[in-house]
Amino acid sequence: MANKKRVTREQMEDFTARLIGRPELYEQFVRILDLTDPAGGGKGLDVNMLESFLIPEIRETGRIATQDFAQQVEQSIGQEVKQQDGAHEREKKAHSIRCLWID
Repeated sequence: MANKKRVTREQMEDFTARLIGRPELYEQFVRILDLTDPAGGGKGLDVNMLESFLIPEIRETGRIATQDFAQQVEQSIGQEVKQQDGAHEREKKAHSIRCLWID
């Protein structure tokens, strides 16, 4: 096995902060970690059994991450549209006021 990369305290804090708002994703990671722990949830599993349990968990993790991503994009676009609508309203009101003074 290659040299194991060490996770820094800052990386762990960043990861934890990002998971706080995504509890379903957190739960998936915990399930995967539990399965891959030979002393915990993975106790008594051989590699083939572990793989058969991990595949659906990883798929579910992907589904959750994709759904979260789509919701975040939708919210972001919704906010942009609201901001643009607000700018158009202000522009329309300013134009109407100018017309009233000119006439």
